[in-house]
Amino acid sequence: SRIVSESEYFSLREGFSMQAFRNAGIETSKINLCEDIVFGDPDLQRSDLPRGHDGGKLVIGAVLFCFDGHTNHNVEMLTSLGAYSCEHGVDLEVKLIPFYDYCESDKCYLEMIKERIGSPDWVSVADYSSIIEENAIFDCDAVICYRYHAALLAGAKGIRSLFVCNDSHPHYPNKIAHLANLFDYQQNTVDESALNESNFWSYFDKLMPSASAPSMKNNLFEETERWLESVCSSIALSVEHVEDNN
Repeated sequence: SRIVSESEYFSLREGFSMQAFRNAGIETSKINLCEDIVFGDPDLQRSDLPRGHDGGKLVIGAVLFCFDGHTNHNVEMLTSLGAYSCEHGVDLEVKLIPFYDYCESDKCYLEMIKERIGSPDWVSVADYSSIIEENAIFDCDAVICYRYHAALLAGAKGIRSLFVCNDSHPHYPNKIAHLANLFDYQQNTVDESALNESNFWSYFDKLMPSASAPSMKNNLFEETERWLESVCSSIALSVEHVEDNN
């Protein structure tokens, strides 16, 4: 509450968290709502993203939570995906995509997961990149997104996706619910605790070529750019004012 009241500018990415602030008794009149600043990145707006395929194998990306508490779920999901492809005659390639590079922790974890499912030829571990246009998500026909920013990137470029929400986390449900609403993709969103062997296949159906893709209003990129310019300008003016007073 003190941080909000004493901030020059304070913003939240979605209204669910705004309501959480109100429920906690925090004054919200000074809080602004905005979209994630990633929508304002020019690289995400490039017309050559995603890099589509002309047929052949169906390439599915998987951005997993690379932590011990999710290992059994990750193994079960990928094993079930392999069985699904065999049963449905889908020529499948799965890219496990690292999203965190500290000590190559994601890459090492994903290599372990690949070994746990028998190191099949149809599974590979992609290279990590901190540059948006180099992210392996854009080389995929569909993506299983456990991380918020993976869902954002896939949704922003209209790539068929499955948004899996870490519902054991206190904040993730707010973020993922907002993306689901933003991309009109509620039917492709599921809590991790509710995604299991009883329904894996029904959700894999949503990644197939005949399934719907996420959609986004046309001017969201431009709106976020204008918002960023406005905020940066206000910060610059505030700094100038402080320097003048000193």
